[in-house]
Amino acid sequence: MNDDPIHKAHDRFVRHMLSRPETAAGYLRQQLPAEVVRHLDLSALRPVSQSFVDATLRENQSDLVFEVPLIGGGEALAVILFEHKSHPDPLTPFQVLRYIVRILDQRLREGQTLCCVIPLVLYHGEQGWNVARSMEELIATPDSLRSYVPKFTLPLWDLSRYPEDRLRGESILWVLASVLKYSRQEELPERLDEVFRVVASSLQHDTALQTLEAILRYLMSVSSTITRDQLRASYTRGVSEQPLLTEGLSIMPTIAEQLLKQGRSEGRSEGRSEGLAEGTQRGALIGRIQAWAEMLGRSVGSFEELSSQDDSELRQLAEELKAAVDKR
Repeated sequence: MNDDPIHKAHDRFVRHMLSRPETAAGYLRQQLPAEVVRHLDLSALRPVSQSFVDATLRENQSDLVFEVPLIGGGEALAVILFEHKSHPDPLTPFQVLRYIVRILDQRLREGQTLCCVIPLVLYHGEQGWNVARSMEELIATPDSLRSYVPKFTLPLWDLSRYPEDRLRGESILWVLASVLKYSRQEELPERLDEVFRVVASSLQHDTALQTLEAILRYLMSVSSTITRDQLRASYTRGVSEQPLLTEGLSIMPTIAEQLLKQGRSEGRSEGRSEGLAEGTQRGALIGRIQAWAEMLGRSVGSFEELSSQDDSELRQLAEELKAAVDKR
């Protein structure tokens, strides 16, 4: 598994949101053609604990695998692959083909029959997907040879271009899309009230609390566009009609302390810890700069030295470091 804390935060959040069978079933209904969905008994969909992402892909990919019976007999595997790259990878169709072969090979070794594997790719990079989605796009060949090229096209959920309002019928998918899409954008604070309100009104108490905690934990890990005070205020407004859920606020100091402890145990700089502890947008940004710099083996100065720079210089430095981390 990739040790990059940003990658791990993305992975934990997406996994939490999509691992519930009813949410995964909604994802399949949204992303697959109707003629495919009508063959799937989504009411009986169940998760498979095994991951099939190999070591060469774990830096940027994670997966959730579900068994789903077919209407009329048989079964298929539905796979949700998360792409944690900020830029689309043109070799993704080949990587997915290799992934499918690995699953089928494993089934044969275990004495199982071959079955249909349905891959769905969730991509939440800041740059829209503009590269190949099929093997035919990857392999240049005369028309007479095209029958020898493996044929499948990736069902792709590109959050940078997907209007989240189309997900209103699948409330938790809408929450997932909104949080991932806006976590690094300036519009995040103004959208969070509704995110928290939807979670509070859509899920039972315990599940709602777990999901609200997952959102808080994720945003406190990856977002530099919102402060802890803004998070607290949005949370309070969002769950105001569900007073029992205000207990979720008590977890925020615990999350912050866990993040600080995690940062120290992973060798993060004191500056990052101070930045998170301050709970301010500027402090969090400085902390993030120092964490990224350490990942890259670069020196950017102490917390005090960075604090003397103006906001535009800090943002430019953060963008440069983040781009370098994403390209590793």
